[in-house]
Amino acid sequence: MFLDQFNWNQFKNSIAFRYLSIGTIMVVTLQLSLGFWQSRRTFTRQLHQLEQKAERQALFLSAVTPEGILDLDFLNLETLMQQTTEDEDLVYSVILNSRKQPLTRFLNQSDPLIIKAISQTETDNLLSILQVLENKPNIYQIRQAVVSSDTLLGEVIIGYTTDNVLKNLYWATLTNIITALFVSLLLAIVTIILFDKQVRSPLENLANLAQALTHGELHQRVNLTTAHQQDEVGRLSSAFNQMAEQLQQTLEGLQQKNKTLASTNAELARATRLKDEFLASMSHELRTPLNSVIGLSQALMQEVYGPLTERQAISLQRIFNSGQHLLSLINDILDLAKIESGKEELRIGPVQLSVLCHSSLDFVRRQAELKEIELSCQINTEHHILEVDERRIKQVLINLLNNAVKFTPKQGKITLSTEGDIKNKLIAFSVTDTGIGIAQKDMDKLFQSFVQIESSLSRRYEGTGLGLALVRRIVELHGGSVKVESEVGKGSEFTVTLPWKWGHTKPQVETTSTSENFQKPKQPRLSGELLILVAEDNENNIIMLSDYLSFKGYNLAFAKNGLEAISLAKERKPQLILMDIQMPKMDGIEATRWIRSDPETTDIPIIALTALAMPGDQEKCQQAGINQYVTKPVILDQLIELIHQTLDQQKSPIDSQNLSNQAQASDLTVEN
Repeated sequence: MFLDQFNWNQFKNSIAFRYLSIGTIMVVTLQLSLGFWQSRRTFTRQLHQLEQKAERQALFLSAVTPEGILDLDFLNLETLMQQTTEDEDLVYSVILNSRKQPLTRFLNQSDPLIIKAISQTETDNLLSILQVLENKPNIYQIRQAVVSSDTLLGEVIIGYTTDNVLKNLYWATLTNIITALFVSLLLAIVTIILFDKQVRSPLENLANLAQALTHGELHQRVNLTTAHQQDEVGRLSSAFNQMAEQLQQTLEGLQQKNKTLASTNAELARATRLKDEFLASMSHELRTPLNSVIGLSQALMQEVYGPLTERQAISLQRIFNSGQHLLSLINDILDLAKIESGKEELRIGPVQLSVLCHSSLDFVRRQAELKEIELSCQINTEHHILEVDERRIKQVLINLLNNAVKFTPKQGKITLSTEGDIKNKLIAFSVTDTGIGIAQKDMDKLFQSFVQIESSLSRRYEGTGLGLALVRRIVELHGGSVKVESEVGKGSEFTVTLPWKWGHTKPQVETTSTSENFQKPKQPRLSGELLILVAEDNENNIIMLSDYLSFKGYNLAFAKNGLEAISLAKERKPQLILMDIQMPKMDGIEATRWIRSDPETTDIPIIALTALAMPGDQEKCQQAGINQYVTKPVILDQLIELIHQTLDQQKSPIDSQNLSNQAQASDLTVEN
């Protein structure tokens, strides 16, 4: 069963194999060393015993041979010599007389060494044979003198071989090696079995369970046996189980938190969607009547319905200004909502620095003149071109300038200055005033939404508390920053720092602000035969557009839903269509798609007049084929100019960026 589960490839790559190999080598080396030492000791002892045996035999023969030598009894001597045949280690024995002549001898004819020595001598001379044997490496001699009454009678020579001792050494060594290998193999097998059961299998089980944990199977646990409860493997397994338990509890907690977060995110998404829907609905519901208020007040001021008295003109101007004030509040809220939701996309392009600064000053010039405030502009840089979203940066400057005018007493001074840092590629816009200043404790409130420093019922300054919040967010969208320095009673300085990319662009023509009092526009070059189709379902807007456009000399046709607009466009073929978006039966976007799909009406320019001003509304209209997008309330003189420009460029590609900037000019926020 063990062999069925044993995996050699896996085992040889394990730590157990490495340490077991080291242990086995050490055991084998130790056993072989001990075996060799024991064999060497035995070999030395046997050699010594062999030498002693040969010496005893030589002493014995030297003791018993004098009588035979003296009596010349060679038969007795030969009998004595034959005793050496009893020991296979003694290969020859010789008795020499005093003249070194052999008296008798014994040669072990069966010994290979004797046979080889005899074959190597050309004669049967015993001394020659002995000389050959003396040169053999494994044959040694013992010489013992034969003496009688202090007379040297001769010499006994005993020759013995160590071959048998060497054979014993060889077999003993071989036995030791085999024994060492066998014992090591047996020890290795036993160790492998025990190690596999006690260490490798539990560790491999731990590794598999750890791998399972990485795949999310946190219910896995190590089964502890009694044998492992107190040892290192047991403690490791217990720690693993505790870790798995904590991970499972943590994961369950995270899953519960994720469910809570998912539910919270769903609620937040729902709240955001409801907020967007509410803002879109409220924007539409507010802009639609506001469109009539501002539009009709403009029509009245232009004496569309007859001449006005001075008091009537002043009252209408106040109505118009109040409508603009309410519009700026709506725009503030929508702008802040778009930026905070991340749906605001900047339209970066080259802007002439002087045009940007002077046009921003023009927006507040009338208010400054009423308070006798001196306005000045200082452009301190060599490069006069930068790349920003012109409309949004102009909105920033106007908000800062408007605040400066609002909080600067009569006959004060306001300066708009720029300072370029070419090395760090930064440009700074500073608005400095001699106003009332800001206390240090109020600095943290400046850029908070819907927060005003003076919030009591008796406050002296108007505003919603959105202007500076918009300033900071717009600047941060550009990757810039805003800082303020102020001292109560001496004035304030707001500095906007932006990344500066300068280049070349065509000079722009400075334009005056639309925030000044309404002025009569120049009459467009249009004939009385020009037909405009107005698709609008709100009765007040229909009356306002009908009266004003008829007064300007346009022929009009009206449709109260998208289906009527499609039918009239194909039937009457107007030169231009003013398209509301939210209409019954079919909305303006779908109606535009149908008009663009018909070859007879596909080239008719369409201007969207809509109360929809949420993120993505303009893009949806442009994708449907609408040429221009204007949010309500509509500034009527700008509408006339936009109609005139659209018709003039009908035969050439529309510069949508320039026209869009003009069409959206009324959306600039100047409130705080």
